[in-house]
Amino acid sequence: MFHKYFLKYILNSEHLIIKFDIFIVCRKLCIIIPGDIVGDMTSIGTLFAFMLVCAGVWIMRRKHPEIKRGFRVPAVGLVSILGILVCGAMIFGLGWTNWARLVGWLLIGFIIYFGYSRYHSRLRNPGKHPRGPYEIPEEIPPLI
Repeated sequence: MFHKYFLKYILNSEHLIIKFDIFIVCRKLCIIIPGDIVGDMTSIGTLFAFMLVCAGVWIMRRKHPEIKRGFRVPAVGLVSILGILVCGAMIFGLGWTNWARLVGWLLIGFIIYFGYSRYHSRLRNPGKHPRGPYEIPEEIPPLI
């Protein structure tokens, strides 16, 4: 059932190998790093991501109200602001060492992301990629 879906939308073995390698590296890091630090890093990362989601939903609802949505959020402004404030308050209580780790990992992520995209951009180098552009579906069908 999922095989056709993944093949159609470009989830090939190359992507799976990269994800597996990342999983192995993360697993080895979790063995080395103490559990309380891993827990705090997971908490600050998840809370920060949720703050970004709250801000993104709010911005998209304000700037592009005409886009069809799969669900509606009642009082989107209030819910988004409260989500950002509550997550921010919980992050604030985690301490400066977690903030330093968050900033460090964000910088590493930005360097990898922009470094890779600079040389592998299909928009910047359209003739460089032999496999051609990926098929971008208009609407992704449901899995079930």
